[in-house]
Amino acid sequence: MFHNIIKQSGRPPALAQAALLHRRHHTAPWRGEFSASTHGRPRNNIKINVQPPGIRLPRRYFSTPAPSRSVSYFWFLCKVTAAAAFINIMWSFVYHTYLVQIPYISRTPIFQLETVPYTNRIHFVIRSPLDDREYAESCFAFVRKNHSSKFLSPLHPDSVRVNLITAQLLRAVQRGLDIKNRDVALIHESSCKDVSLDARHAIESKKQGKLCKSQSQTAHLDGLAWEVIVVKNDRHVGAMSWPHGKIIVFTGLLIHLKTDAEIATALSHDIAHVVARHSSESIVYKKWFPFPLMVHFLRRMEIEADRMGMLMMAAAGFDPRIVPVAVEKLVGNDIYHPSGKKRAQLLSRAKVMDEALELYREVMSAKAPEIHSATGA
Repeated sequence: MFHNIIKQSGRPPALAQAALLHRRHHTAPWRGEFSASTHGRPRNNIKINVQPPGIRLPRRYFSTPAPSRSVSYFWFLCKVTAAAAFINIMWSFVYHTYLVQIPYISRTPIFQLETVPYTNRIHFVIRSPLDDREYAESCFAFVRKNHSSKFLSPLHPDSVRVNLITAQLLRAVQRGLDIKNRDVALIHESSCKDVSLDARHAIESKKQGKLCKSQSQTAHLDGLAWEVIVVKNDRHVGAMSWPHGKIIVFTGLLIHLKTDAEIATALSHDIAHVVARHSSESIVYKKWFPFPLMVHFLRRMEIEADRMGMLMMAAAGFDPRIVPVAVEKLVGNDIYHPSGKKRAQLLSRAKVMDEALELYREVMSAKAPEIHSATGA
């Protein structure tokens, strides 16, 4: 009926117009022309001149198009994500501030930036080395009190073996730092050769100041009473260390890793945590960072300890090419450790491996005359 009416009239009546323009994007009042056709639906033949030439219509005659569903869904996700992040941050703050008391305040308040040895990364620490040692002593006393029955004797073959490997690694810590600092000094010296005497003196003074400012801190290692204790636990494949120099090695690690080089990989990793003062740095992440960021930064410290440990092994005379193979055998005990495959991939990168191999070859070439003189060859 409406179609016949439209065919016979040049302008549709109000009822036909209401029937044809029932959709949301046709809600504007009729301000155009209409031409009927016998083919197709009538609404496909409507010619609307929204604003005829020479006539200015008020803005109320034009309808604003509704936003698409994809845009609305995107902004909804943004709001949900922001709300979840805010709740996570607030919960982390309340949990670590009021529910779990993490001892982080130093007797002598210290909030400073330090440079990590070997990697020269700048990190933030909020606890002095003295407070680190005292807190570690209290934690280790608790472990000794509850698990001393599982401690193996220092004369046990496993204890003797692990302590000999640890002593070899500890002697190499300072050796590796001396070689790296010497290389940096040579690079800075060679960069000033083509400069005049006065300018060279000024540049060297400036660079010397930068070197002193960025020099890695190792004073916290002075006077540490290093001790390695083997604990009888065949199910646990791992080791742990404390800032006061105590290292615990579980027998499961010695069963899982056969050679001295593989055992040195795990020991050097834990020694690297002490050298880099990761325990003091991790307090910042555990106390004030939301959970996803905390996991990210703690994993970054584990990756840094892997790299530092490989350099220590190279300085101790262990082939660093063994490290990725040994690391892949280790399984992370929690979400704070990357997977063994991921750690092996990062350590196998050309830049990281070449640095360790260069240090290894230099140490072995320096040891070669000593070996020949000792054997009398």
